[in-house]
Parts: sequence; structure tokens; C-alpha cells
Amino acid sequence: MPRNKKPRKEYRPRAIRRTGCSYPRETINEIKDIINGMGLVAEVSLPQGVVDDKQCVKIQDLLNWGGMLMFDRKWKGQEAAADEFKARHYKALHAWAAVVRRHNSGRTRGYVAKAEELQIIREVCAEIVAMLKEAMELAPQRTVRELLAVIQIVDEQHNRDGSRGVKEISPTARAVLNQRTYRRPG
Repeated sequence: MPRNKKPRKEYRPRAIRRTGCSYPRETINEIKDIINGMGLVAEVSLPQGVVDDKQCVKIQDLLNWGGMLMFDRKWKGQEAAADEFKARHYKALHAWAAVVRRHNSGRTRGYVAKAEELQIIREVCAEIVAMLKEAMELAPQRTVRELLAVIQIVDEQHNRDGSRGVKEISPTARAVLNQRTYRRPG
């Protein structure tokens, strides 16, 4: 019996690559708990005036993360609301910077905010927490990447001029966001 002179290749199915989120639900919930903890520092500890240095860093990270969230994302159809939030976010940045300056100069024993500073910081932090929780549901990898980029930008600024704290996001942040790996905070 004659054999086929041009045999067909055997069938091998193509590998399907998932481009979606590879974070398990437990990890997403754990990150949401961290976000809640950051928000609770601004909501509970700051009004009582018992914020220590570790909690101060949490508030700074939360404000910086919110700034990166506004910088990185496109808010189609919500431009007016985004611009309004950016204005309030800058007020909160300046208010927190004033709290830190008073602490560093020795005028206050802890991180103590005045009434108007406390109000704007609490409002903005509450909005950032809500946005970050929603962002963790929609795009967790992107949201975590934004946090890592913020931490790297603040660390680079600290290494450059010795200042640490809340920063307005510079246009060079796009390059940091697009990199594949992030430097380990040290």
C-alpha cells in the first residue's frame, strides 16, 4: 500500500495567554486591607494627634499614590471632577507638608494638624481610599505598579536632596511607570 508522500503536520493547539489579572483574590483583599489601614491612620490617628513616624509614612504614601492615580489614568467624561479633585489633592499635599514642617521644626511634639488642614487631609484621603479600592477591583496590577513607581520616585528624590514627603508628580514619572522592574525600597 502506498504511503502519503507529503504527510500533514500533526495538530498542536496554540497556547492561550491570559492578559488579565494574575493576582489571586486573597492578594487583592490583602492589598485592600493595607489601603484601609492607610485610610484609618488619616481618619483616626491624625485627629487624635498620635501619629508616629511609621504612620506618617503611610499618610505620605497614600497621598502620593492618589497623585499617581490621577496622573496615570485617563478620566474620559470625568475631566471636570478630576480637575476638582486635583485642586483639593494639592491643598491636602500642602496641608500635610505644613504638618510635617511643624513637627520637624520642633514646634509640635507630634504630627498635629490644624482644623482646616485636618479636614482637607481627611476628605482627600477618604476619596483616595475609595478610588484605590475600586482600582484594585478593576486593574490590580496597574494599581500596584503605580504604588511601586511612587515609592521609587520619592526614594530617588530623597537620595537627591534629602527631602522625603509628599510630592507633586513630575512629568518624568511616565518613564518610571513604563519600566519593567522597580528598585527595591531601601
